[in-house]
Amino acid sequence: MASLLDSPSVASPHLHSLEVVKDFASAFAELPKEMTHCRPLNEEHQGALNRAAKLVCHVNSCRKTKNKGEDRDKGKGTLSKLRGVGVSNLYRGFIKVWNKGKTGVKKKTKAKNKTMERSRQSLKIRVGLALSLSVGGKEHKAVIVEVAMVAFLLTSLCVFFPLAIFIIKFLHKVWWTPIRVQYMMGLQGIKGPSYSFLHGSTKQIMNMRKESFATAMDLSHHIFPRIMPHIDAWIQLYGENYLQWRGPQPQLVVTETQLIKEILNNKDGAFVKTKPSSYGKKLIGDGIVVTRGEKWSKLRKISNYAFHAENLKEMVPAMTASVETMLQRWRHREGKAIEVYEEFKLLTSEIISRTAFGSSYLEGKNIFDMLIKLSTIISRNEFKIRFPGIGCYISGGGSGGSKVEVKVEVLEIVVVVVMQAVVAAVAVVVWWKFVKSNDDTESDRIEHVIRDLIITMIQKREEKVVQGKSDNYGSDFLGSLIKFYHDADDNSNISIDTVIDECKIFYIAGQETTNGLLAWSIFLLAIHSDWQEKARKEVLELFGQQNPSPEGIARLKSMSMILNETLRLYSPAANMWRKVEREVRLGKLVLPANMDVYIPSLALHHDPNIWGKDAHLFKPERFAEGVAKATNNNTTAFIPFGLGPRMCVGLNFAAAETKIALSMILQRYTFTLSPTYVHSPMQMLTIRPKHGIEVIFHAL
Repeated sequence: MASLLDSPSVASPHLHSLEVVKDFASAFAELPKEMTHCRPLNEEHQGALNRAAKLVCHVNSCRKTKNKGEDRDKGKGTLSKLRGVGVSNLYRGFIKVWNKGKTGVKKKTKAKNKTMERSRQSLKIRVGLALSLSVGGKEHKAVIVEVAMVAFLLTSLCVFFPLAIFIIKFLHKVWWTPIRVQYMMGLQGIKGPSYSFLHGSTKQIMNMRKESFATAMDLSHHIFPRIMPHIDAWIQLYGENYLQWRGPQPQLVVTETQLIKEILNNKDGAFVKTKPSSYGKKLIGDGIVVTRGEKWSKLRKISNYAFHAENLKEMVPAMTASVETMLQRWRHREGKAIEVYEEFKLLTSEIISRTAFGSSYLEGKNIFDMLIKLSTIISRNEFKIRFPGIGCYISGGGSGGSKVEVKVEVLEIVVVVVMQAVVAAVAVVVWWKFVKSNDDTESDRIEHVIRDLIITMIQKREEKVVQGKSDNYGSDFLGSLIKFYHDADDNSNISIDTVIDECKIFYIAGQETTNGLLAWSIFLLAIHSDWQEKARKEVLELFGQQNPSPEGIARLKSMSMILNETLRLYSPAANMWRKVEREVRLGKLVLPANMDVYIPSLALHHDPNIWGKDAHLFKPERFAEGVAKATNNNTTAFIPFGLGPRMCVGLNFAAAETKIALSMILQRYTFTLSPTYVHSPMQMLTIRPKHGIEVIFHAL
């Protein structure tokens, strides 16, 4: 067969076109009779192939010859004569016979087989060139259209159909669903800013916050319009309940206390904790703050045991020792401004490290530093909406290579199209999964560092038990977690990931909450010297110059009033989130599934309709007869630590820690606000001073 393509007779272009066409058509007319037999080619078939090869070479030589007049016309005439028998049928028949002919030479040597394969591929390419890249004609167009249609259909199925499905789902989420929800809520009287495609309300919110934080504010406690300018403006415009958007995600902002009570006290699972963002998950994992069901019940039980009243009493000596260490540093700075927010950050981290984790100050500080960095990343990305950039990465393949490359067989087309689709899909997945921003990379690094630090603490406890230095893992929070981790009962034990998540949550929540409460309490007492004196008098009457005792802490009435008013004006957690798990009725409203419910507790705490016209003033006497009396038995009017079954489990721990620290400071110092203080409260997980709080202390 190899000699077929190399013979001088085949190479000669000077053949009579009509005679070749007749012989070619005549020979092929007989081929169907032999198609069902798998045997070597007979002489007649061999002759047909010879004449077909001559035709191919003749047409191909017409394309290459310099004389593009007469010979080109011969080529057109030759192809036009093939119309009667059908060009594509002749080609397919030719290839089919050729493939059958190949079965008759299985016993030839490997060298000859390779030669025949090269000849076959060469002949296929030449036939393809003759039929699809020839000088022109309707027959050539018919073949191109046929192959192109197959390619188009396959491409549509492999690429465009899945892409169309994705686009439909994408538009359903970012266009149709927001419009439907906005219309549905509008019929129920819930209004709000109009939905903006993709962005929702986030651009408006970011612009309003940026403008609000651009300058410092007067020394006023009316911080709600500064911290949440969009909510303040939209409540006045749309009412106490309205609809806003975080990208395409609808958020029902609720400030009506009766509805908030229904949401926070719900026990049938209609309103669940929202899942944290990708950054938030690295900070708190899947711990008690966000988990639900049996896992939440198990973790709540562990936390309740760790912070039981009896256990808190045992923590008081460690708390007083940590405060004493801080006050010793202050002795060298009397009469000078001290930035108390940073000082209390060190204090609270040391207290948590000692009481809950039995670790050193340095170990705790390293973990806190990492958690604070992660918190900064979360705040920086709070209002950013991320969408995968799919359009830039779906490609139909490159355009490089020879223009005369021909892939005619359907199998080859399928392979190419499928490979292109796979490459495009992989490109999208790789981009979305692995192409990361600087914050993504940094947060991953921080998460791994925190994990390693916590695991090191756990291993130290375990080694003491293994070595016989201790008969248990300890009675503190970490010890309780490790105990349940090693529990043999599958119904009560927890995983190592859960232990780590719970440690992270208590570190960040305990430190941030108490730090802010202490700093803002000192700030308010530095301004209101009358209440500073009342608190000092109460402390000296109860403790004298002795360290606070667990029994005496519970009797600090004036200090409790001061702390409640501080929590009202400068709430550590300015908001709460829930997600509508399924369609549910809330009051007279019907809420669709997957809607977020946003409860701005700071708005409630500054609402003149609840607290009166002096709601923005520091007046601890509001709480002289307790919280219930101050709120007219409206339990949802004051919720600094939440409400219902998911109320903050560390509430009593934070209160004890704060009262001990304030008592020991009041025993030793009077203090005033530094004249250089700049009032710029901001929200970053909790409400904190942007420029710190500088206070001048004088020894008594």
